[in-house]
Amino acid sequence: MTRYIVFALVVASAGLSWAKEPKTVQQALLLLEKGSTDEIASAKTFLIGVSDLLPRYERNISPLIEKTDTNQDLAARILQVLSSKGGAGCKLIARFVTSRHRVWTSEVVAHYEMVPECEPLKTAVGGILGWIKGPPLGSEDTAFFNQVLQIVRQNKISQIPNACRFLLGGSDDARKAMLQTIAEVAPEWAQPCLVQAYSDEIKKGGVNAVLRHEVLKTLFTVAGGDANPTLVLALGQKEDFSVACELLSNQKSAGISALVFALRTQEAKEEGTKRCLNQVGKEATSALLPLLAHPSEKVREFVIGFVANFPSVEAFAEIAKRLDKREWRIGGVMLFDLLPAYPIDKVEPFLRSALAENEEEVRLSALSAIEKMRAKKLEELVLKVAERDKSEDVRARAVEVGFHLGAKGLKELLTRQVQYESPKVALASAFAIGFVGDSEALKALRSTLAKKELTPDVLGAYERAIWLLTYSSPNVPNSTFKGFPERKVVKGGKEVRFGGGKATIFGKEKKPLLVVLPGGPGMDFAWLVDALPELASGYLVALLEPESSPVVEAQVFGALLSSLSRDKAVLLSLGLGGTNALALACEVPQKVTGVVAISAPLPSAVQPFDDAIVLNLDEPFATFAKKVFDTQHLFVPEVLDMSLTRVLAPAMAKGAKEPWSALEVLWNTERYNTAAALLSRPQVRFSTADFAGKVAFILPKDALARDVWQGFEKLVNEQPSRIKIFDVSGCGFLPIQSCKKAGIKAVKKALDFVSD
Repeated sequence: MTRYIVFALVVASAGLSWAKEPKTVQQALLLLEKGSTDEIASAKTFLIGVSDLLPRYERNISPLIEKTDTNQDLAARILQVLSSKGGAGCKLIARFVTSRHRVWTSEVVAHYEMVPECEPLKTAVGGILGWIKGPPLGSEDTAFFNQVLQIVRQNKISQIPNACRFLLGGSDDARKAMLQTIAEVAPEWAQPCLVQAYSDEIKKGGVNAVLRHEVLKTLFTVAGGDANPTLVLALGQKEDFSVACELLSNQKSAGISALVFALRTQEAKEEGTKRCLNQVGKEATSALLPLLAHPSEKVREFVIGFVANFPSVEAFAEIAKRLDKREWRIGGVMLFDLLPAYPIDKVEPFLRSALAENEEEVRLSALSAIEKMRAKKLEELVLKVAERDKSEDVRARAVEVGFHLGAKGLKELLTRQVQYESPKVALASAFAIGFVGDSEALKALRSTLAKKELTPDVLGAYERAIWLLTYSSPNVPNSTFKGFPERKVVKGGKEVRFGGGKATIFGKEKKPLLVVLPGGPGMDFAWLVDALPELASGYLVALLEPESSPVVEAQVFGALLSSLSRDKAVLLSLGLGGTNALALACEVPQKVTGVVAISAPLPSAVQPFDDAIVLNLDEPFATFAKKVFDTQHLFVPEVLDMSLTRVLAPAMAKGAKEPWSALEVLWNTERYNTAAALLSRPQVRFSTADFAGKVAFILPKDALARDVWQGFEKLVNEQPSRIKIFDVSGCGFLPIQSCKKAGIKAVKKALDFVSD
């Protein structure tokens, strides 16, 4: 306003000497419309100075405003005068902000910041959105539309009737501008408009995900918790799930209540609701617990699964309350399925009580919970159940659980059971005894086979157990039990520590450096013990152990070299350790002289190589192995490692006269699986183009699938002078153990090749 007044006064004072000066308001209004430039300036000055111009002369000014549709300059002059008259001027300005006075309205909108404030003008400007044509907007209206929206936002004008249509249709830019305006001023029709806009977008096929997401966010901004029904529905739209779930979860209890209500009433797509509740996590527990009594089995199952995934004090209190009342199940789900999520000390009383229950299903469920918890604390109780329970189903199940736990005393129990138990229990006992039995167990099996008439399935199970205990056909009468030898460990050497790991050093310092990486089934050095003395005679041997991973990273290898004041080394390992060596050679080729990889998969083929090992198993070992692999999550680690070592021995020593020689190298499933995952990453690679040194592969051709073998042959064909395969057919995947001297000889030849 001030700028208009000052501008008017300056112009007027500059022209007073020659302009015709008005004496009355009527004269001034006439000059304002038709006068010369100087006369117009004089008229504006005069009118601005009339203190009672409004409302006294409103009837004189109004007809002049009516003429502005054909005279835009006149509109600007009148607006300058009226802008100096405060609230009265504002009200008169507002009266003509209508669809009939487009020029006047456009002038008001263009100079809105200079006009005094009043509610009638805000209402009139907000009302423009109700009468402007569109959508779509004409080219001449687009800028005008955006100006109006800017005024509405800046002045928080919430009365903008009939403007929802600009969100429901029109150009994307206009819709986004309207959406921003709704978010900032929250008109009374905002919520139903936004709900309709979202619904319309879904009906269109959901092509504009970005707009839908903004609609959802704006809906929550203006409606708060009232937006939740739409947000819950949006969970069912794949592209909208993340936005909707975040808006719900950020509300804490209100959002959780909306999700639980939707689940309880099943008014929305269940999968999206369940997924969001799982994303919310433990905070939803208290709201979900009452649904344990829901009539829908699907709802109950979800809540039980949720409680299992998100254990909490509240959930355990609810479970304990029910178990104290001997309510063992909810619907068709046993409450024991939830117990593995809690410490054994808390759940032990309930498990002991359940194993004394009359109902067989309760006892079976309790055994499963013990198994999932790997609760060795209850191993003695499990063995009592295996021997004394009145149900053969329960006894058989207890044998399985005792086996998975590695229960102390299990071997003795099984040795007794294979001689007298019912067929169902005898089958379970025969399977387990093949893994944990000894010479006494073998004697009991043979004695029972000779003296007792057995069903065909039990007979087969006993014979398979003998296979596993002796690695010989049960028809061979003099075969003996093949137990685990004393585990070989590296002894002696000098320990060197450095950043990221340590190394045990053997041999003379002046010799070439041979760095051995952890490898084999245990990702350790047990596979190397027998060969170490001969290797140490020709090399300075460093057994490298990273401190936090079974896989050696480049920086740890570099730290070892620095600690030994060496620039480079030959790398040696077996299995995944060999894979690790190949990858290191490509990552830091300047630090690697050559690589000897024994029975090592290529980085791009870790899983196919593992599969090739298992494919070498004949029956009954293949069946045993499959069951162990299928149930490995139920074993305590040491029992799983022992079981895999025993059942995979014939494959690891494929073609060897003494397959039990593979028992010298124990599996460590946890370390092996960790290494396999790390070495299967896309960035882990081996290429003859990336490493210019020599590589020797020591492989059993007779134990590898054709496509796996061809992968190695391809490398040889690429670089025959630098890549060589040393075939150890008949020695399996552990040539040092299976073929002793021949295996060590192959390693020495391979080292000579890569060191040449």
